[in-house]
Amino acid sequence: VAHKDPKVVVVENVKGLVHHDGGRSLRFLLGTLRAAGYRVTWQVLDATRFGGAQVRQRLFVVASRGRKFDFNGLVSKPP
Repeated sequence: VAHKDPKVVVVENVKGLVHHDGGRSLRFLLGTLRAAGYRVTWQVLDATRFGGAQVRQRLFVVASRGRKFDFNGLVSKPP
């Protein structure tokens, strides 16, 4: 990310990262992106909310040079 300097970065990982090492791993990731000049939002999303056939919860972090990403704007559909 530091070498390419993209306008938007999307990080996807297991939901367990939220609580890993007492939350320090996620705080480190968010802090690193913020220190690089990004506005950062994150949320755990379930694949069934977006048409997936199985419950699969994943952490999504969206970092942007512009305005913060709004997860509420995502369109849901039935599994």
